[in-house]
Amino acid sequence: MKNFLSLKLKYFLKQHIILQYLLKLYREWLLDKPLQIQSKIFQTLMNFDIIPNCDSQYLAIKYYSPIYFYANKWLFSEELTEENKIAFREAAYKHIQIFFTEMGENK
Repeated sequence: MKNFLSLKLKYFLKQHIILQYLLKLYREWLLDKPLQIQSKIFQTLMNFDIIPNCDSQYLAIKYYSPIYFYANKWLFSEELTEENKIAFREAAYKHIQIFFTEMGENK
């Protein structure tokens, strides 16, 4: 019985370590890195006076959040069908158009 519990404990610890690693990767590649990249892009656009000066981190969040939401809704949480891909694309494109229209209005 003691050996069985020891093996179960090792298994659960291993699973916990794997889960923690996957959560770290998820956060890094789906949250942190995209926001860092978008923030740098917006800062560059501001430096060249293409868009008005403001908080580039805020713009990155405002730009990326709906895209992330739509990806979770249509690409990550359901079966990846052509219909879901189209729904994601349409919603993301609409958001991008509205986002940059608002940016142009604030220039």
